[in-house]
Amino acid sequence: MPRWTVDVDREVCSGCEVCRGYAPGSFRIDSGGQAEFLDPPADALTDIRMAVANCPTGALRLLEDAVSHDQGV
Repeated sequence: MPRWTVDVDREVCSGCEVCRGYAPGSFRIDSGGQAEFLDPPADALTDIRMAVANCPTGALRLLEDAVSHDQGV
């Protein structure tokens, strides 16, 4: 099973919440008003791909075969 994460470019993110619309369990808006990638459900990859593809500012980048962000690597 591939490992993946999403990189959020905080300088580009507008906090519009489109990502949450596509993958609500995978993103939240932080106290600074920008998207934050969470530890997503195992079956969320399709929704996350849609969120990345539809981000109006292009702030999201899917990193496939990457070590999960919660593993500290």
